[in-house]
Amino acid sequence: MSPDPSPAVRISRVDVHDDAALAAWHDLVERSERHDHGDLATVWTLPELTAELRSGRRQVSSAAYVGTVEGRPVVWGMTMLPQLDNLATADMGVAVPPEGRRRGYGSAMLRHLEAEATAAGRSVLTSGSTSWRRRPLPGTRATCCGRGPGPCPTTCWRAGPCSPPA
Repeated sequence: MSPDPSPAVRISRVDVHDDAALAAWHDLVERSERHDHGDLATVWTLPELTAELRSGRRQVSSAAYVGTVEGRPVVWGMTMLPQLDNLATADMGVAVPPEGRRRGYGSAMLRHLEAEATAAGRSVLTSGSTSWRRRPLPGTRATCCGRGPGPCPTTCWRAGPCSPPA
């Protein structure tokens, strides 16, 4: 019997002064990024991320989050909230290591980070994704999702037809 595809994810803020918790969180980050980007990955090292998360900089407030299922880490998230300007914005990062994908863990984390950012008064939420280009899912095909004449500005991997944006 296959496992439940969407067991409840418990999301919590990482205690950045707990070296073991921070190292476990960084392991999720590194495995996700290395899988998605291979040799092109530019993953912050554990000391770099530790310094950023512990810095207390007045320019930006950074927070790390981990999602667990039955005590096992399955998804990571991070928010960076500018504190001096662009006070309506929040930058967010979310990823799931390859062994945990397609189970809703990333979506659960994104909803959590959106709620955190909104509670902090942020209304412009930014993030990015590149992994969809690198590893298409089985049964999908490349389609152009851009608009206008000329070369396709955006390639999507979709199972069905692509409807260009209006």
